[in-house]
Amino acid sequence: MGRHKLNTMFLEIGGGMEYKRHPEVNQAWVDFCKEAMEYPGGPDALQDSQWFFKNSTHTELAGGGVLSQAEVKKIARWCADNAIEIMPEVQSLSHSYYMVIPHPEIAEMKDDPWPDNYCPSNPKSYELFFDILDEVIEVLNPRLIHIGHDEAYLFGHCPKCKKRDAAEIYATDITKARDYLAERGIRTAIWGDKLLEIHHPNGVTYGGVERNIVRYGKNFHLPATNRCVDLIPKDVLIFDWYWSLSYESASMLAAKGYEMIYGNFHGPSFKGWAEYRQNPSLLGGETSLWCEVDNYSIGRNGTFHNILWGANDLWSDVDPDTERERIVSDIAATMRKDRLRLGPTPSVLQAAVKKRMKPVDMTRSSARGMYPGDTPGSDLSALPRGLQVLGGVEFSIPGDGETPATVPVVDWHVRSCPPIPISGKADAIAFLHTTTVDRVHAPTYYSLNLGPNTVGAYLVTYDDGKTVEVPLEYGWNIDAFGCRFMVGQAGDQSATLGAYAYAADPVLTGEAREGEPFSLFMYEWVNPRPDSAIRDVRLTWQAGYQKGIIALIAMTVVRQG
Repeated sequence: MGRHKLNTMFLEIGGGMEYKRHPEVNQAWVDFCKEAMEYPGGPDALQDSQWFFKNSTHTELAGGGVLSQAEVKKIARWCADNAIEIMPEVQSLSHSYYMVIPHPEIAEMKDDPWPDNYCPSNPKSYELFFDILDEVIEVLNPRLIHIGHDEAYLFGHCPKCKKRDAAEIYATDITKARDYLAERGIRTAIWGDKLLEIHHPNGVTYGGVERNIVRYGKNFHLPATNRCVDLIPKDVLIFDWYWSLSYESASMLAAKGYEMIYGNFHGPSFKGWAEYRQNPSLLGGETSLWCEVDNYSIGRNGTFHNILWGANDLWSDVDPDTERERIVSDIAATMRKDRLRLGPTPSVLQAAVKKRMKPVDMTRSSARGMYPGDTPGSDLSALPRGLQVLGGVEFSIPGDGETPATVPVVDWHVRSCPPIPISGKADAIAFLHTTTVDRVHAPTYYSLNLGPNTVGAYLVTYDDGKTVEVPLEYGWNIDAFGCRFMVGQAGDQSATLGAYAYAADPVLTGEAREGEPFSLFMYEWVNPRPDSAIRDVRLTWQAGYQKGIIALIAMTVVRQG
């Protein structure tokens, strides 16, 4: 992060840090995470099980456990050593499961089995919250604390709150926290959704507007809060994540005298960045993870790609709307270097030693021509033939001129290709492949980890008879033939298809014969048994009864020295 000038980490604390004055908070958090993960359908289903809205269980926080204060201090020291400042998020009012579950006496909704909103008319709510803030301050000594306040849905349910206006409740709660922190020299930040009134082109009005909804047969009234934009102190920093609904949201907040940061910033889909970045009240952008913090999750969810794009937008004058292809190329190269450095297995291709490359002859294992499939976008005839250097690797793509060429292809009917002879040792094998299997990218947000999206595998068999399976996971080390890798389309987050193949490199892109885009991906498999000779490799199908194919275009054995 620090190398890419990402100088701040907003670290959600919740119940995931040890509270020495309130150990019951930590125990309740651990118990809640366990119960939510075991709930049928997981945490998302649990939070959607009531007739009133709630959100953001985030059981992935601290792995559903608790970090000691010493461990949190260690994280802060490591960040400081790498030029990263921690600004903690301590959720309050809404999304406050960790505080309210162990103290149901402060719950706004008394009949909620998993209460997440404290009662803002109960003084005991603030006694607990300020105690927690004190411990966070003692551990992290921050310049700013984010107090959440997004997606606040429950107002006026207890007898005292029924007599109060929702906008006044919301503003008073923020002001109490702001004043408490200001006395300690700390700035306050909040999410800005409840301050806004966004009229979307789809006809729906979003933000802190009044709504009446029927859920599970009961009427749920969501009162308006957007009037509070005129009621809270102007030095509160606003995290504006409603830019995704209207680019005018930041100017609305600026007109009211606030400074803001784009929250949940998604650079690849932000249209007109060169114009909107000129807002003098805009201080920066924040990319959210909302998942376990590990190499696999950040890569699989496309977050690393998004982080790098955000770094370009926030720290350079390069216009992403006019220089999109250039940015994509630079990000792909940076992702590869950082991925191989952070990965659990050192890369052979990136090692600073001499390497020998031997393209593999796949002739006897290739059963289909370079026209696999009948649907548009699956025509491989536009690919270059013969010896090609792609991603720094020498590949031999079958065919020469008009000579019919074949490649190993599998589908639901032909589930395995004949063995491809290797007959020698390998430190790594570089696979050049693609697929037309129609799968969707399955991120790991909100603890919703559906597991690997496996479509096939390479079976590597050694001379001693032992076999290693190399899974082909859609969106991880293989991706769609018809995608334009990482380019996407400004103004449409869903159009960034292909940003998620974190473990593979888009070494060849272009247009197929029908004019549709295509991408080939190179995946480096590091051999766990480099001193054992490999007999052969076999491509297999694991996508069930589903349309599409997996095509192995070329394969190269890599040896060091």
